[in-house]
Amino acid sequence: MKEIKRGRPFNSVTTVKVRMIDLLGVVLTDCEVVVGRKWADSVGVLDKCFLKQQAEPELQIEALFD
Repeated sequence: MKEIKRGRPFNSVTTVKVRMIDLLGVVLTDCEVVVGRKWADSVGVLDKCFLKQQAEPELQIEALFD
C-alpha cells in the first residue's frame, strides 16, 4: 500500500518578508510579536523580553466570600 503524505506540501512557504513600516501600520507599537531567540539575542532585545514584570495581586478565595 502507498503511504498517504500528511502535513504541508514540500517547498511550501511558511514565512514571508514584510517591511517594518507596513507592520507598524497594522499593529500597535506595544503589541508583542514572536521572533527567534537567537535573533532577539543578536540584536540585543532578549534581555528586555525577560524583565520581571510587576506581579498582579492574587485573589484569595476567603476574601471573595466574607
